Amino acid sequence: MTLEYEYDGAAPSRSDWAAIRRNAVASYVQYREYAGSQAELAARQNLFGYAHWEDLGIPHLDLTAFVRFDPYDHSRVTWAEARYHWRHAGLALQWQRRAGAATSDFAPWPVRQSWLALLDYYF
Repeated sequence: MTLEYEYDGAAPSRSDWAAIRRNAVASYVQYREYAGSQAELAARQNLFGYAHWEDLGIPHLDLTAFVRFDPYDHSRVTWAEARYHWRHAGLALQWQRRAGAATSDFAPWPVRQSWLALLDYYF
């Protein structure tokens, strides 16, 4: 299990982030593109949690999950995967959900929740 507090002093403060979100959509999009291209936090602080459990009650069944949370706008992204693995194959079910306002840190995309099933074969 990993818990992290992320801080970027160059990113907008709570009041600056609120102002960016209130301004015209074009300004918000321009800022998001800039922050993404620089691989920087959109807002000054984030919280992150990650957990991985092997053999979750059943041998070869693993569970992995993470959550990122923006304490300024209360948005979050949550992801989880259950994976069963054999010697040469694996079967996984992944779930992702984004929550927050349309101009928040983690939820500006139109798709808020998704499921994905994966079958891997190793040879």
